[in-house]
Amino acid sequence: RLDSSAWSVTVCGLVETPVTLSLDDLNALPQVDRTIDIHCVTRWSKLGASFGGILLSEVLALASPKHEARFVSFVA
Repeated sequence: RLDSSAWSVTVCGLVETPVTLSLDDLNALPQVDRTIDIHCVTRWSKLGASFGGILLSEVLALASPKHEARFVSFVA
Protein backbone atom coordinates (compact mmCIF):
# COMPACT_ATOMS: atom_id res chain seq x y z
CA ARG A 1 0.00 0.00 0.00
CA LEU A 2 1.34 3.39 -0.99
CA ASP A 3 1.78 6.06 1.68
CA SER A 4 1.07 9.12 -0.49
CA SER A 5 2.17 11.50 2.30
CA ALA A 6 5.78 10.37 1.76
CA TRP A 7 5.87 11.74 -1.81
CA SER A 8 6.13 15.33 -3.02
CA VAL A 9 7.53 17.43 -5.86
CA THR A 10 9.06 20.85 -5.18
CA VAL A 11 9.60 23.48 -7.87
CA CYS A 12 11.97 26.20 -6.69
CA GLY A 13 14.84 28.36 -7.87
CA LEU A 14 14.25 30.93 -10.60
CA VAL A 15 10.47 30.94 -10.18
CA GLU A 16 7.98 33.59 -9.09
CA THR A 17 6.15 31.23 -6.73
CA PRO A 18 7.98 28.21 -5.29
CA VAL A 19 5.54 25.34 -4.91
CA THR A 20 5.50 21.92 -3.27
CA LEU A 21 2.93 19.47 -4.58
CA SER A 22 1.76 16.32 -2.83
CA LEU A 23 0.97 13.15 -4.76
CA ASP A 24 -2.72 14.04 -4.42
CA ASP A 25 -2.00 17.52 -5.88
CA LEU A 26 -0.18 15.93 -8.81
CA ASN A 27 -2.98 13.44 -9.42
CA ALA A 28 -5.47 16.33 -9.54
CA LEU A 29 -3.66 17.90 -12.52
CA PRO A 30 -4.82 17.09 -16.05
CA GLN A 31 -3.61 13.65 -17.12
CA VAL A 32 -2.44 12.84 -20.66
CA ASP A 33 -1.56 9.66 -22.53
CA ARG A 34 1.13 9.63 -25.21
CA THR A 35 2.30 6.90 -27.56
CA ILE A 36 5.77 7.53 -28.95
CA ASP A 37 8.63 5.77 -30.69
CA ILE A 38 11.94 5.67 -28.82
CA HIS A 39 15.17 5.49 -30.83
CA CYS A 40 18.41 4.96 -28.92
CA VAL A 41 21.86 5.99 -30.10
CA THR A 42 22.99 2.40 -29.44
CA ARG A 43 20.83 1.38 -32.44
CA TRP A 44 17.76 -0.10 -30.80
CA SER A 45 14.21 1.20 -31.07
CA LYS A 46 10.98 0.67 -29.17
CA LEU A 47 7.97 1.51 -31.30
CA GLY A 48 4.61 2.44 -29.85
CA ALA A 49 5.66 2.93 -26.22
CA SER A 50 2.72 4.24 -24.18
CA PHE A 51 3.12 6.64 -21.28
CA GLY A 52 0.60 8.37 -19.04
CA GLY A 53 0.82 11.18 -16.52
CA ILE A 54 1.00 14.94 -16.28
CA LEU A 55 2.87 17.32 -18.53
CA LEU A 56 5.94 19.00 -17.06
CA SER A 57 4.64 22.28 -18.44
CA GLU A 58 1.57 21.97 -16.16
CA VAL A 59 3.78 21.61 -13.07
CA LEU A 60 6.14 24.40 -14.07
CA ALA A 61 3.26 26.78 -14.85
CA LEU A 62 2.17 26.60 -11.22
CA ALA A 63 5.51 28.09 -10.15
CA SER A 64 5.75 30.69 -12.96
CA PRO A 65 9.39 30.31 -14.04
CA LYS A 66 11.26 33.59 -14.41
CA HIS A 67 12.38 34.73 -17.85
CA GLU A 68 16.05 34.10 -17.04
CA ALA A 69 15.44 30.43 -16.08
CA ARG A 70 17.08 28.17 -18.67
CA PHE A 71 17.46 24.71 -17.10
CA VAL A 72 15.56 22.21 -14.98
CA SER A 73 17.26 19.88 -12.50
CA PHE A 74 15.51 16.78 -11.14
CA VAL A 75 16.72 15.45 -7.80
CA ALA A 76 15.23 12.24 -6.44
